[in-house]
Amino acid sequence: MALRYYLLVPKDQRVDTWLFHKPDDLGKMCRLPEVLQIQCANCGKFDERVALHRRTTADIRVRSKVDLVCAVEGVMLASHRFRQVITENAITGCDFSPVRGDDRYWVLHPTVLVATDLATSGLRVVTPAETGSVEASEFPCVVDKELRCVACHRRFQVLGWPGLTSMTLPKDPKTIFVSDIPLEQPGWYSPLLYGSEDVVTILRGSKITGIDYTPVQ
Repeated sequence: MALRYYLLVPKDQRVDTWLFHKPDDLGKMCRLPEVLQIQCANCGKFDERVALHRRTTADIRVRSKVDLVCAVEGVMLASHRFRQVITENAITGCDFSPVRGDDRYWVLHPTVLVATDLATSGLRVVTPAETGSVEASEFPCVVDKELRCVACHRRFQVLGWPGLTSMTLPKDPKTIFVSDIPLEQPGWYSPLLYGSEDVVTILRGSKITGIDYTPVQ
């Protein structure tokens, strides 16, 4: 019998937890200087993992008590308990780095990216002009024929989620994975986590909180 798979969607979408921005004197959220230094001059995107490494201030506060949280910029934050359950049950596909300023949480980095066929995935690639976003007006946003940035090669915006038949699924059922076509937003990347019923059984049995398990086909 074929395994069932699920999206692992954080219930707690924090609108007050920022990792790459801070308010200016007027209260407007602006990118941190260390992020501005590495952002793409063409589309404004940046490598989130590099930005976290370069972050110099330890002022992040996560106002949540659940085990999996999504910050404003799409970053997944996992509790110590989530990390412990993943490690003790030999679930692969996740790497963790500390949250500077809040030692209750870790940044979750997906490490297993599965090959995905864009043509059959159901994903929609959106051009910069279609988004009407601030980034589209502030940056040149020149794209190639595949709608990738000509400088950093990331797509500006990708909507939807890929179906299982478009992806090459991991051989190990105890793997949390993401598509190799990132779910991009104009300002950042939001990882979309997948897991088999084996993974879901472990997380539910461990009473991990803050996750909606959405079946996918």
